[in-house]
Amino acid sequence: MLTPLLLIQLLAAIYLLVMKHRIERSLPKLGTNPPSGHESVSAIVPARNEENEIEGCIQSLLSQQGVDVEIIVVDDGSADRTPEIVKKYAGYGVKLVEASPPPEGWVGKTWACHLGYEKSGGEWLLFTDSDARMAPNLLSSAISMAREKGLDMLSLYPRFRMETLALKIILPILLLGLYLIGRPDKVNRGGGAFAFGSFILLRRSSYEAFGGHKTVKNAILEDRALARVAWKNGLKIAMADARGLMTAAWNKNFKTLWYGMARIFTPIFLGHKWKPLLFLTAIAYMFLVPIAGILYSLFIDSSPLIFSISSYIAVSIATGLESLSHRNRLAGFLLWPLGILPILASIFLSWYRSIRDPVIVWRGRLYSLKSGDLHELAEIIY
Repeated sequence: MLTPLLLIQLLAAIYLLVMKHRIERSLPKLGTNPPSGHESVSAIVPARNEENEIEGCIQSLLSQQGVDVEIIVVDDGSADRTPEIVKKYAGYGVKLVEASPPPEGWVGKTWACHLGYEKSGGEWLLFTDSDARMAPNLLSSAISMAREKGLDMLSLYPRFRMETLALKIILPILLLGLYLIGRPDKVNRGGGAFAFGSFILLRRSSYEAFGGHKTVKNAILEDRALARVAWKNGLKIAMADARGLMTAAWNKNFKTLWYGMARIFTPIFLGHKWKPLLFLTAIAYMFLVPIAGILYSLFIDSSPLIFSISSYIAVSIATGLESLSHRNRLAGFLLWPLGILPILASIFLSWYRSIRDPVIVWRGRLYSLKSGDLHELAEIIY
């Protein structure tokens, strides 16, 4: 009975590897050619309690070559040294905007992004995060690609810095899911919408044409929502691979990663009572069956051992290759069995929460959620 299950799982793992390879190949790699002519970019950085990250982000933006960069940091009610650090760079032209509390109907980040836009004057708008680090030619290369392809919106896939063991063993599995859920290949064919909040570049005229962050003011997954609204309004959007030119830190440790997974899964599951359980079952089947097969072969019946090991190796290759693409060496190959359990727990709890009490904690604020037409609708509780 176990052998057919292992065979199906092996075929599924091979399919995942093939899909990952095809989607990665479909992503254009960001080049290093500077744009022609004079380009002005307003880099808008919403920041809330980012004293350990904001200085590196500012220095990265100040190092950009071939473009005129206006840096606007919007402090979203930080209780640490974030504003103080930003003020040190006032002499370099860095603007600090002190955000007022989000008005009714807005969430913290979308309000901060909107305030940054109101203070900006660049032909291009870059929305980025405090943990982003960019090579000096990244912005000019991104604008060059956007102009060449006639894009209204360009998002970049960065190399993720995984600085703790929890991130090294969990994040590669989550990123694998991106290929099947986000489908960046479809984005580049005009068949879908997805974006990474660490780098969203927009033509100012295009941003203003569809209403900008006002249209997603109550979205907790604002990057995904912004891409979907832009796509629905007929804008041309794309994603590119910038892992050689840009890094980001999606989360810093297991605690922030746990909140981050809830922030992703809970909104996605809203309005779906049983589909999340199918998703949970599929993930558990893909990653737990090889482990169960090996244990069964070692302690009960050795006949399915070859299939068990083959299935385990296939999953290890998939997670390991994703790990290596972010310079994470052997952890993704060897330790992924430790990472799948927290992911499954987060999926289950997020599904349960989405049905019973759809609330999440994000950046020190408590949000209630409900489903909407294009994106989730979030409301600040406190």
